[in-house]
Amino acid sequence: MADLIGEVDPVLAVYDEESDELIDETSNSGTADFSSIPVASDPQPTTASFDNFDKEDGDEVIYDVDEVEGNIPGPYRQWLSEHEEFLENKRAQSEKKREQCLENGRDTLIQLYQDIGAANENRAEHNREEETKKKEQRARELETGSDWERISTLIDLAETTGQGKKSKSRMRDLIFQLKN
Repeated sequence: MADLIGEVDPVLAVYDEESDELIDETSNSGTADFSSIPVASDPQPTTASFDNFDKEDGDEVIYDVDEVEGNIPGPYRQWLSEHEEFLENKRAQSEKKREQCLENGRDTLIQLYQDIGAANENRAEHNREEETKKKEQRARELETGSDWERISTLIDLAETTGQGKKSKSRMRDLIFQLKN
């Protein structure tokens, strides 16, 4: 193929020749023969060698300095060893702090459950005392006085009117009528 200037592009010329050959082969036999077309071979997957790496907790990849010590220049080797030591100290401090936090959490939970248990016991004791006081008061009220006095002590006839409360005046009037 010639472009506008008249020069022939070599890539297009090869493509035209291959396509002409394919057309000739298909027209002669009725089936296409693709054996003449160069096919790129499938690239073989390469596996990276991680022999110089060790896996630690949490998928952290740590470079093992000892295995390739001869390949690393002096200052870089020194920095790697110092950095590895720094990371090890930091990891140890972190683990120590984690253990302290867990221990403090356990102690706090134990104290919380003890406080809740003590509060429940105090509340139960207080409720028992209140119940016995009410039973004693009710027994005293039932022993003394007439029926109407006992009724008047059991029923709260105080005038409490307010929002959402009903007037007790009709009930009080009814009790006074029955009393007399």
